[in-house]
Amino acid sequence: MLDFGFVAPSSASSGAIKLLNTSDRALKILAVQPSCKCTAVNDLEGKEIPAGGSVELETVLDAAAAPGPKKAQIRVLVEGYTQVLVVEMKAEVALAVRVTPPYINAVEGKNQTGRLVVQSTDGKPFRICSTHGMPPRFIGFDPATDEPRTQYLVEYDVADLGERIPRYWVIETDRADAPLVDVLLRHEASFPQLKIRMKDYRIPAGVVPAGGSGEFTIRLENRADPITAAISRAPQAKVEFVSQAVGAEETVVTLRLVPEPGFRGFMYLPFTIFTQAGEHQDLDVFATVSETPAGSCAPAPSVPAPAAPAG
Repeated sequence: MLDFGFVAPSSASSGAIKLLNTSDRALKILAVQPSCKCTAVNDLEGKEIPAGGSVELETVLDAAAAPGPKKAQIRVLVEGYTQVLVVEMKAEVALAVRVTPPYINAVEGKNQTGRLVVQSTDGKPFRICSTHGMPPRFIGFDPATDEPRTQYLVEYDVADLGERIPRYWVIETDRADAPLVDVLLRHEASFPQLKIRMKDYRIPAGVVPAGGSGEFTIRLENRADPITAAISRAPQAKVEFVSQAVGAEETVVTLRLVPEPGFRGFMYLPFTIFTQAGEHQDLDVFATVSETPAGSCAPAPSVPAPAAPAG
């Protein structure tokens, strides 16, 4: 087992396993097969391990963009043996602040209310600024009198979100390395209507300066039909197309978020991207608009968030 522990989103973790030949004859490696494209290994195919000798199986595990557990396997086939040697790999993709559980399963009317544990992965104290733009419902903590902690217990209620249920329930913190921590919200009203295949439908834009703008990216499964435009579907901000880069396995589209001059605080903005052929995909981007850099709590929004139609 290779256990990488907590790893940052979209990071790469390297490790090695020693394969030891305990037999009295040389053994030949016929194949080394990772279980997914997220794992890379060094080329050991055809390598002979002498009796009593060993080789290093070098691995790289690519973490997903979204928080949560990550598992993979590497299967090693040795000449003369039908049983495959399996090397297990695991990690937990997490920001400096993590939420347990990492998702809320609110389908079919279940788990409409509940509790979440919010804690730092490095043991440093922090503050929770809001839960999806609303004052946090703490259990056993008073932000007016108590000092910041490394762990909090907070309540959630899906009814607080109104008619438009978001795909991600977002917690704002005063950590510069984790200003926005999201929790996947599984709900019938939040399932994306897939028209353009994407690598990930989670789109954070981080902290955007008040009166300015911020760029963010979306990743599409590679396609011949390019993205040509993007528009916002709510008045709090504009979304502008900046550029796109077509790679061997994905197309990375860069967009710009331009909040309205008077807006401050948390934003969960619906927008739409368009292709040259006329296809479109409704998406959401979340951000904090603040006059101070990441690392402090922004004030509450000065413009109420409208109930945009579901995409």
